[in-house]
Amino acid sequence: MRFVLPVVLIACGPRVDDTAAAFGPYPEPSALPEVVDPQDPLTHADGQPVAGPLDWHGARAPELRQLFAHYVYGVSPAPPPVAVSVVSERQGALDGAATATELSIGYGDAPPIALLVFTPPGAGPFPVFLGLNKCGNHAVSDDPGVSLPTAWNEPDCDSSEAGRASRADYWSIRDAIAAGFAVATFHQSDVDPDDRADVAHADGVQPHFPPPPDPSSGWATIAAWSWGLSRAVDALATLPTVDASRIVVFGHSRRGKAALWAGACDPRIAMVWAHQSGTAGAALSRSFEGESIGALTTLFPHWLLPRFAEFAGEELRLPLDQHLLLALIAPRPLLVTDGADDAWADPAGAEQAVGLAAPVWPFLDPSAAPPEWRLRPGDHEVLPEDWATALAFASSR
Repeated sequence: MRFVLPVVLIACGPRVDDTAAAFGPYPEPSALPEVVDPQDPLTHADGQPVAGPLDWHGARAPELRQLFAHYVYGVSPAPPPVAVSVVSERQGALDGAATATELSIGYGDAPPIALLVFTPPGAGPFPVFLGLNKCGNHAVSDDPGVSLPTAWNEPDCDSSEAGRASRADYWSIRDAIAAGFAVATFHQSDVDPDDRADVAHADGVQPHFPPPPDPSSGWATIAAWSWGLSRAVDALATLPTVDASRIVVFGHSRRGKAALWAGACDPRIAMVWAHQSGTAGAALSRSFEGESIGALTTLFPHWLLPRFAEFAGEELRLPLDQHLLLALIAPRPLLVTDGADDAWADPAGAEQAVGLAAPVWPFLDPSAAPPEWRLRPGDHEVLPEDWATALAFASSR
């Protein structure tokens, strides 16, 4: 795996290279014109073609990030100073296969993030897969030494000892370790609980930071999770056993949406793997298959901005689509995977989005490998074969 660390090191949020140019004003969704065909990533909003890589990085990419922040995900705060401390370090974890390190990531008066890192034996530094987990760090493996979660948990999760390894089937940690990769994860509720009753985000990280100038663009749960992934990147950069230039951010379903937005915002992330991320993830809103904007924002009103819900039934008024989000990851490696029986995640819409975004990779770097979309049999879950695909993809880059 030979990832190249980007020169600009800005964490997710309002990027320094985005503040030089202010775009807008942004019309209300009902005032936007209908656009049938997905927008060309290599054409500016004013119709002018992108002149080259410098124009992309200096103008088009900031323009797209600001559009997504305004209409879909919300504006996250600038990266804060973080305090990283080692809570525990145990060699011989996972029956001797790995070293387990638990880190505490503190920032301001917000509750800390508990980051769990499994690394292969040896000094490293090792490339690492970083992802959110649903039920707590104790749930991702059968290792008995991992601390139990203290944050809010979902009704189908168990924060007690009985919940240990309850989600291990979704995490092929031993396979990753055997392939020479570290695996890092934290409980998503450490940043923002996935609680649809908390539409005001009173129980997440948001109250610990000043609101944005435009309250209607306040950061929602997907944006908070993405921002938290960047705080984990901050912490991983302090570990001598981890290669901070080879961080793969991944996620399944809603966590895949967060992984993509994190990769679009944070150039320190070397590769993104989004698995069955669906609407507001890798799938086009204009594909009109699977989960609709209306269904998504009704079932999960806390994930995205209320403004995004105004495009329900009005998808053609979107001034962007998800292929533009994928394009923001270029020219870094991008893997999008789906299940053939997972119609709700709209595999065809994700495949189309990858194809529409693909021209940006050679435009920015003729030697860059294009993004890939892979389909396997099966439904909405993470299988060992998904990990095998991602490990092979990352190892070849």
